[in-house]
Amino acid sequence: MKEGLDLLMVALSSLGNNGALWFGLALLLLVKKAWRPAGGSLLLGILLAALAQDVLKDFFARPRPVVADPSTLLVEMPTTFSFPSGHTMLAFCAAGILYSVFPRLAAPVLVLACLIGFSRLYLGVHYTSDVIGGALIGLAISVFVVWIKGRVTRWREKTEKMKM
Repeated sequence: MKEGLDLLMVALSSLGNNGALWFGLALLLLVKKAWRPAGGSLLLGILLAALAQDVLKDFFARPRPVVADPSTLLVEMPTTFSFPSGHTMLAFCAAGILYSVFPRLAAPVLVLACLIGFSRLYLGVHYTSDVIGGALIGLAISVFVVWIKGRVTRWREKTEKMKM
C-alpha cells in the first residue's frame, strides 16, 4: 500500500517539474484560435510565477527540511531554497487562470494543484508554510494575470469602437 502511495506522490510531484505540464497545456491552448487568449494568459502566468519563484527563493534563502537519512528520499533533494514551493506556485497560478477561462475545470484543476502541493510535503522536500505560501502567491499571480487580460480586452474593444 505504501509503495503505491509513494509512486503516486512521486508522479504527482513530477507533473510539476519545471512547469512542464502547464507550459505544455498553454501551448496546446494556443493551437485553437478561440483558446489563444487563455494560452497567452497561462504563458504569462507561468513566466511571472517562475520569475517570482527565483526571486523569492533567493530572497528568503530558507533551507530545505532536514532529512535524517537522505537515502530514504523518494526524489532527489532539490538544490534550490525551500520557500516558496515552486511546484505549488505554478500549479495554483495555472488553476486560477484556467478557472477564469474554463470555470468547469475549476474543481479538477484545483484538486490537482492541491495534490501537487501535498506531494511536496509527503516527499519531505518542503515545509507546510512553503506549500501554503506557494499556493497563495500562485493564486495572487493568477488574479493579476486575469486582471491584466481584462484590461487588455477592454482596451482592444475601446480601440475597435474608435476605428468605426
